[in-house]
Amino acid sequence: MNQHYISRIKTYYMTLPFFVLFTALNYAQQDLDSLWTEIAFTKQSSCLLGAQYTFDREGERFKQTAFNKEPWQLLSQYDKQKTTVFLLGKLADTTKTNIHTCPFMGASNGELAVYALQQIHRINWYDFDEFSAYANRDITSAADSHQGWLLAILSDDSERKKLEALFRKLLE
Repeated sequence: MNQHYISRIKTYYMTLPFFVLFTALNYAQQDLDSLWTEIAFTKQSSCLLGAQYTFDREGERFKQTAFNKEPWQLLSQYDKQKTTVFLLGKLADTTKTNIHTCPFMGASNGELAVYALQQIHRINWYDFDEFSAYANRDITSAADSHQGWLLAILSDDSERKKLEALFRKLLE
């Protein structure tokens, strides 16, 4: 066989795994995007029922939460590192989702991403030392609550980047 053809065949077979891997990763990313859209923006609203701060997966309360629905179950099965990086990219997004967050308002896309990160890593944002002042802070109103405080953190570039770095560090 001609050396030229052998060289071309080798090149083809050496690049094929890269192409297959690239295609699979691209498909997985698109799949994660569409899954997140289904979770956050489905026409049927759902509620976290305060379960965004608990990791208990038992009981009637959990059965009624958004975390018990199939899209969330699928998200929890994705690669932790890829899902974390994907969600961290959403922290600055203030678009309102269709997920109700007790006590009073729908979650922003960034806020919902934090709640998903909490579930994946089993740590609440206020359990990081840098945000521990919020853990036992008195809630005085719906706006002066964990949800309100988190929204304020996400709207502040410096604080949001600090929170992002803390979740990213969990991947090390």
